Amino acid sequence: MGAGFEEQYYEAEELWAPGALGPFDQERIEVATSRIPSEVRSLVDVGCGNGLFVNYLVDHHSARFGRIVGVDRSAAALRHVRAEQTRGSVDALPFENDTFDLATCMEVLEHLPVKTFEAALREIVRVSRRYVLVTVPNDQDLSVGMARCRVCGCIFHPDYHLRSFDARRLHQMFSETHDCLEVFPIAMSKAVRPPVMRALHRLRRAAGLPEARPPKHAMCPMCGDRERGQQVRGDATGRRLPPGLRRVVSRVVVVQRPRWLGALYRRR
Repeated sequence: MGAGFEEQYYEAEELWAPGALGPFDQERIEVATSRIPSEVRSLVDVGCGNGLFVNYLVDHHSARFGRIVGVDRSAAALRHVRAEQTRGSVDALPFENDTFDLATCMEVLEHLPVKTFEAALREIVRVSRRYVLVTVPNDQDLSVGMARCRVCGCIFHPDYHLRSFDARRLHQMFSETHDCLEVFPIAMSKAVRPPVMRALHRLRRAAGLPEARPPKHAMCPMCGDRERGQQVRGDATGRRLPPGLRRVVSRVVVVQRPRWLGALYRRR
């Protein structure tokens, strides 16, 4: 995905409109907030988007912090941020070394290509004097749930995720400079077991069925088409099956697993 695509996509007002995020996001920010160490008095949220996290802190915890800053590359996103805000890139943060007690980075790292990802980790460490807190999707299988552009046929991840994280990878991510204090689950929900999902995906392709349509916010990274459809999703929980078969599916195929994982790190 080139800079031109990213500029068009991330400056779209509809992407950042209040209410554009999902129903589990409130739980995500509440859980992340509960993990902030008590001695933290200043923080920067790297890739703050429309301010969901920093606005929550301003509304509910402003007396606790002397400084709350949101930084994002998107001017359209920053128009919704009510905390102190700065426009900047995750791989070149516009702050001095050790400016904040804590740097947070929530639902950002999975979007970054290799060079940007490596630079982002260095920048997050550089601006935080003590703690780092991140949240990412939980062990996402990027081969499943891809979308196909109706115009050019490009197949892409509908949320533009480029990498996947599990607990082991999170434990090791800042290991050169920080100790991982904990990896914690966020938003337990029903999901099809990953091996079953991959098998169903292979069967779908073998049968010649089309990839899912992009969701309404998506933009094709190849041709720029914006299809106003909804992504096609299966009924993973089996709610439409007969009661007896539904119970079997619930026990064998569907499991409770966190939608996201969070991790808290402390500088050595």
